[in-house]
Amino acid sequence: DLHQGQLLQVAISELGAGDIFGEFCLYDEIPTSANVIAVTDLVVTEIDKLSFIEFINNHPETGLKIYRDMLRLFIERLRHANIN
Repeated sequence: DLHQGQLLQVAISELGAGDIFGEFCLYDEIPTSANVIAVTDLVVTEIDKLSFIEFINNHPETGLKIYRDMLRLFIERLRHANIN
């Protein structure tokens, strides 16, 4: 039973090598709501919005590929959410 003030943790996805999370905050000003609990050792790289935009501006071809890959990821996650 949950009591007032307690949080419920629900697994909504399992991430693997090369996966990303919290990427919405690169597109808007709303802080990420993503939380992750690792079940194994891992290495995480954090990219802030300003550094991301600067990279995209300095490397437009790579930036386009990153945007395409992120769009594919958004679509895949949306489709998965609609199925479940």
